[in-house]
Amino acid sequence: MKQENIKSPSKASQREEDRWVDVHNDELMILLGIRAPHAIPRDNSVWTKTSYEKKVLRVERCKHKGKIYFHNTPRKNIPVRAKLIIYLKKNNKFPYTTYSTKCMQHEIGNILFNYYAKNNKTGSIECLVTKYVYNGKTYTPNERPFWL
Repeated sequence: MKQENIKSPSKASQREEDRWVDVHNDELMILLGIRAPHAIPRDNSVWTKTSYEKKVLRVERCKHKGKIYFHNTPRKNIPVRAKLIIYLKKNNKFPYTTYSTKCMQHEIGNILFNYYAKNNKTGSIECLVTKYVYNGKTYTPNERPFWL
């Protein structure tokens, strides 16, 4: 292999200032192209918002979330109000076997829950409702009116 002779610059021609750069001097670093130039500031009128604009922006950001609940969601209100007629088995707790009331459709389950009694022979709780009529249709105690 052939070695090439490379001439190195003489020590006298190399000065101390040529070998190092002051990294704390921003102007020199920018001039030498080592550091990018300072950014030009943007127009403040474009990037600052008034209190009204901040309020509108917050509303727009939160619009898609809907209502947030930290517990069970509230029951749906079904806007159908009609007469509820309840037919009971013969028992000692309630004197009559037929009761009627006007109620909303989503309240039916709560009203039927009032017609339960404890059976002393078996010790269990049983439903006293044989059937109920709501809005002209007959249902069993386990059924509820259909709602979309």
